[in-house]
Amino acid sequence: MDFAKFKTYNFVPGICTVTIAKHGMGFSKKAISELGNPAYVKLLVNELDKQMALAVADKDEEGAIRCMEGKEADESRNFRLNGKSLLYKIAQMMDCSFEELNFKIVGEFFDDNRVMLIDLNKARKETETNGEGEE
Repeated sequence: MDFAKFKTYNFVPGICTVTIAKHGMGFSKKAISELGNPAYVKLLVNELDKQMALAVADKDEEGAIRCMEGKEADESRNFRLNGKSLLYKIAQMMDCSFEELNFKIVGEFFDDNRVMLIDLNKARKETETNGEGEE
């Protein structure tokens, strides 16, 4: 049998989720892994359709945020955004108060897994949070 077409599958448990709570926006290890553990990402916002996207970015790109740069392969791959202005913007987009932020969203991937869509319309309310927003 010819195994030339096979590639190693690096198993990361869990699903690709984003947790949004008043303490921050957390991306699961699986989500960051699917993006290829990028050194930098940028957050894109589509207020009209209530969607966001986390996209792989170059260091010098406008809006680039340090993600995995400098982390060893065995370190935590979780990634968080904690800016209060961002969280208030998300609450506004979701038509809820800041205090009500406690949602989980399964991400969808595009552009050869270089962009993860975060559709706020598909958010499900979490009944409780551990304050970490992680999978």
